[in-house]
Amino acid sequence: MFYLNVILIYIFFVNTLLLVFPIEDYYYLMIYRSYIAKFNKNYSNELFIKRMEYFRASLKKIKELNQIHDDAVYGLTKFADQSPLEIEGMFLLPRSLQACTPKQLKSCPPNHRRRYFNNTEPKLKKQIPEKFDWREKNVVGPVLDQKLCRACWAFSIVGVMESMAAIHNMSLPSLSIQELIDCSSLTKGCENGNVVNALNFLCFDNYPIMKSSDYRLELITQPCRAPASVKRHGLAVAGFTSLCNTDAETILELIATHGPVIAAVNAQNWIYYIDGIIQKACPGTWDQLNHVVQIVGYDSTASVPYYIIRNSWGNNFGHGGYLKVAMSNNLCGIASNIVYLDVKEI
Repeated sequence: MFYLNVILIYIFFVNTLLLVFPIEDYYYLMIYRSYIAKFNKNYSNELFIKRMEYFRASLKKIKELNQIHDDAVYGLTKFADQSPLEIEGMFLLPRSLQACTPKQLKSCPPNHRRRYFNNTEPKLKKQIPEKFDWREKNVVGPVLDQKLCRACWAFSIVGVMESMAAIHNMSLPSLSIQELIDCSSLTKGCENGNVVNALNFLCFDNYPIMKSSDYRLELITQPCRAPASVKRHGLAVAGFTSLCNTDAETILELIATHGPVIAAVNAQNWIYYIDGIIQKACPGTWDQLNHVVQIVGYDSTASVPYYIIRNSWGNNFGHGGYLKVAMSNNLCGIASNIVYLDVKEI
C-alpha cells in the first residue's frame, strides 16, 4: 500500500508539471533541475521559469559551438542560465575600454611599442622553448573569482605583478586587488577599467600595493582605505610597455624571456567553455574586446599551438580556471593589445 501511494504521488507530481510545462519542455525541466542543484542555485517560481528559458537558449548555443569546434569543448557552466546581456553587464567590460583606446588599436602598426616610465626591454632570444608554462615555476598564484565586479583589469595587473615579483626572487606575494580597485583614480572600480590608465596611476604616484591580508578583497567599489602616509611599503610598478597588433612570435618571446603578460580579449563565447583549445568562432576586432586576462604560457608543439590563459572567473570555470586559445589569426583578439611590466619593492 505504501509503494502504491508513492507511485500515485509521483504520477500526480508529473501530471502537475506537465500542466505547467508542455511535454516537449519536460526534458529541459529535468536537465535544468539537475543543473541548478549542481551549481547550488535557488530561484523563485517566476525567476525559475525565466532562467530556464535562458538555459534552453544556452543549450542551443552550446550545441552550435560544439559543432563548429574540433578541439574546444563547450558545455553547461555556472553562467548557462543567464542572458547574454546579463553576462556582458555583470562580468564583461564595456567594449573597447581595455588597455588601448579604440582609435589607438584601429590605427596601431603591427608590434608597435609604447614604453611607459623605466620599463626594461626584454632580452629576447633567438631560440626559446617550444613550450613554456610559468605555473611550473611556482610563480603564478591561485585563480580568483571576480564574480559581479567587472575589475578583470585589476585582477590581471595584480596577478602579473605577483608573478614578476616571484620571478625576481621577491617570493610570491598575495597583493591587494581591492586596493587597486578602490584607489586607482583613473579607473572606475567594479564598473570598468583601462589597463594603461591603471598602470599610469601606479607609476605616476609610485604607488605600492599592499598585501591582500592588509586590504581584503570585497568585490565592490568603495572609498580608498589605504593609509595616506608616504612611507607606505609594498610592491610597485617600475614601468610597463603596451604593444598592439602583436605577432605570435613576439608574444612567445615575451612570455619565455620576461614573464606572464596582460591581454585584452573578446570573451563573449567563453562563458560556455569547458576544456580544449579554442580555435574558431571567437572574433577579436578592436571594437569587440571586453575582457582582460593573463597569458602565463604556451605550447607550440601541440597539433593546434595554443596560449595558456589565466582567467578571473574562479577555479570552477574551464580547466581549473584556465583555458587554451589557439595562436593563429589573432583569435579572440588576443594579440590586439599586450602589456608587460616590471616591479620594484618600496
